[in-house]
Formats: sequence, structure tokens, C-alpha cells
Amino acid sequence: MEPYSSAAERARQLAWAILARAPSTIAARWRSCSRPRPAGAADILAHTTPGLTVRAGAHVTHANRIGARLITREDPEWPRQLTEFDDPDADRFGPVALWARGSGRLNTTGGRSVADVGARARTEHGHTATHDFTTAAAGQGWAIVTGGAYGIDTAALEATLVVDGSAVVVTVSGLSHAYPATNRDLFEQVTRRGLLVSGYPPFDRPTRDRFLHRNRVIAALGRAGMVVPEAGIRSGTLNAVGWANRLDRPVFTLPTPTPLAPAWAGCAAMVDDGRARLAADTGRLLAALAAEN
Repeated sequence: MEPYSSAAERARQLAWAILARAPSTIAARWRSCSRPRPAGAADILAHTTPGLTVRAGAHVTHANRIGARLITREDPEWPRQLTEFDDPDADRFGPVALWARGSGRLNTTGGRSVADVGARARTEHGHTATHDFTTAAAGQGWAIVTGGAYGIDTAALEATLVVDGSAVVVTVSGLSHAYPATNRDLFEQVTRRGLLVSGYPPFDRPTRDRFLHRNRVIAALGRAGMVVPEAGIRSGTLNAVGWANRLDRPVFTLPTPTPLAPAWAGCAAMVDDGRARLAADTGRLLAALAAEN
């Protein structure tokens, strides 16, 4: 039996699931209205897009079966920092809703949070630097926001769990699919205190463009800023840094004994052109993050 308090709540969830599934251009037009009505907009979409209601209903049903929920813009759990994307004049909006699974609550978990991301092909030094910073931050009560990818992201999650900290993993797939698959057990551990979050329905598998789309959510949820221990010159992490810059989040990178190494080339470029600051050490970095929060 599905855990709905009423038929009205089921209908509300379905309306938002339809909007979350709609093409971004259509959803943007709805959000730009002066008094948007989710149910009315969902009805219009349902009548113009064959099968959309059935698919959205299946998403809601399956989400409840796996212990997930749909967090919408009208829910108390919706974090206010996600509205920072909204710029109707530029036709730019944040996500309509997010699917989430875990014991944490997105509005409180993201209240004292920092994004911790970086290269998949991390070095041993990058792993150590990530571990040292993340255990210190999570141990002081900071929620760690990351993408759950190989390399730096995984190191950040492992370090968070070592100190029984809280993490928010923004995935590129629906919550029924762990990506990367080798991190499935790690993600399950995250749900005990934190959250898995996705902008895509539970059944969806990752696609190339979604790696870039999810970076904006990571940047937004890292309320105090973003830390990049390592990133190559062509790293996708630089896209996340770009979003942090747009949202006026400070970006920090950590010292390295090999500043000319390819694994740190992206960080060097960010420091050189002002996109990021070089932190002297973990203690000073944590103080800088606290000042920004």
C-alpha cells in the first residue's frame, strides 16, 4: 500500500511528477507565470503529451516502493538556495522538483553545507587531501555535497562516513540505479544520515548531458562554497566551478606538493584567473567556509 495521507496528496504528487518530467522549456514557461498552478499546468501537459500521466504515476509509485519521495517547490523541505537559479528575464530556472531517498531533510541538511568535488583520476595526494579536509569538515557538522563519481567524490563520501557525518549525493541517474554501480553500498550508507538526490525519475539511467546539469544543483546545495582538491585542465569539475561562480559561491582548492602535475592543472588555472582561492590549510579553509555560511 502506498503511503499517501489522502487522494489529494496522491494527486498533488502526480501533478508535480508530470511537471518534473516535462521538457525544461515548457516547465520554464509555467514557472514564469505570475501565479503558477501545478495542477492546472499538469493537466495541460497531460492532455498534450500522450502517456505522460501514466509514466509520471509509475514514477511516483515506484519511488514510494523504494523509500524515495518527490520534494517540490511547495514543500517545506525545498531548500531556498535552489531558487537562486530563477531569473525569468534570462529564461533561467532551477529544477522543478527533486527525487530524494534517505533519512536527512534537504532543507536542514543543506543549511550548513559545502560542495566537495574533483577529478575522477585523482592522485594519492588528492585522496589524502580530500580525506583530511572532509573528515575535519564532516566532523564539525558540515554536510558534504558531492556527485558520487569515482575519484575525489568517492573519497569525500568515504571520509564523511568515517566520522559518521552527513552527505548529500546528487546523482546523474534515477534513484533505482546507482552510478557508478561500484558505489551502490556507499550510497546505501549515505541514506542512513544523509540523502541521495536526483533531478530524474527513479527508472532513468545516466546520459552524457546530465553530468553537466547536475553540477548546478551541487553548486547550489553547497551553501558555504565549493572545495576542489584536484581537477585536470579538461575536468568536468570546471563546469561545477562555473556554476558556483555564477551563484556567488566561493571556490577553494587545496595546496599540492606537485603544482605542475596534470591532476592539479585545472586548479592552477582557476587560481590564476580568479575562479578559485588557494587555501593555506584545512583549519583556515574551515574558518573561511564558516564566514561564508
